[in-house]
Amino acid sequence: VWQVAFSPTGDQLATSGADGTARLWDLNGNEIAQFEGHQGPVLQVAFSPTGDQLATSGEDGTARLWDLAGNQVAEFEGSHGTLDNDWRYIAIADNDIVKLWPVYPLEHLDKLLVSACQRLIPFLTNNRDISDEDLTLCNVSPSQQN
Repeated sequence: VWQVAFSPTGDQLATSGADGTARLWDLNGNEIAQFEGHQGPVLQVAFSPTGDQLATSGEDGTARLWDLAGNQVAEFEGSHGTLDNDWRYIAIADNDIVKLWPVYPLEHLDKLLVSACQRLIPFLTNNRDISDEDLTLCNVSPSQQN
């Protein structure tokens, strides 16, 4: 175990480990969720201020955001990362460059998907090479294609 963090409510713990995972625990030591995806040790773990997300950074040069069920929400490439206190932005360092990315809370992901689909619908409806499965991501039926 490399790091331990308490949730904002104090009823859960998150750990980062050399085995390439982060884990969520209750205070009785029962594992609630496992966060897998890093290709090497997970060095850091932190809860969002609202306690509904977890951030990890790993030796693999990535920082990742997760929901508490263990589903990856976002991935950022770079050797070092840090989140501002209110989780609006993540700064990622890669060699001599620092990149600043917005962080979208889980409750805003639906709005982000709707916005993306509004921009993609003309492409989806005019491109016959798109699979039916991909069309359904933005609620486009095959009959709507030109």
